[in-house]
Amino acid sequence: MSYEVFDNKATRLGSPALTIATDGRLALNADAGDLMKGLGAKFVHLLWDADARKIALRPLARADSRSYKLSVPHAHKRGMLVSASTFMRYIGWPLSKRVTLPAEWNEKEKILEAVLPVVRDITRGAPETRNVSRPSKDREKR
Repeated sequence: MSYEVFDNKATRLGSPALTIATDGRLALNADAGDLMKGLGAKFVHLLWDADARKIALRPLARADSRSYKLSVPHAHKRGMLVSASTFMRYIGWPLSKRVTLPAEWNEKEKILEAVLPVVRDITRGAPETRNVSRPSKDREKR
């Protein structure tokens, strides 16, 4: 009987990927984090394409009113996190299950994008219903 050497303890994705956690955070793997760091990104815009079921991160060096901060967890030196629970609720993504998605760098648009799998619970189509004003409680009482 001969022995074989065990090469790898964990399967490593060899390309950028992002994980949608059940708390709404987007976790970028080491390759995606390296890409963002290489671009000097400290913030991102979160983008949603309802027709193509794609989410994307547009790297930014400086914050603006619509940006989300990229953070680096202490235990990981290469991966990054984005708190995106509001965004995930906005697109109607069910946070009941953690999912890891392959991501691709779109050189033309300068964004990191991933295709969401089809899920029955997604209710929001296109974002045209965003920013619909609701009557305030004070107005309703009058």
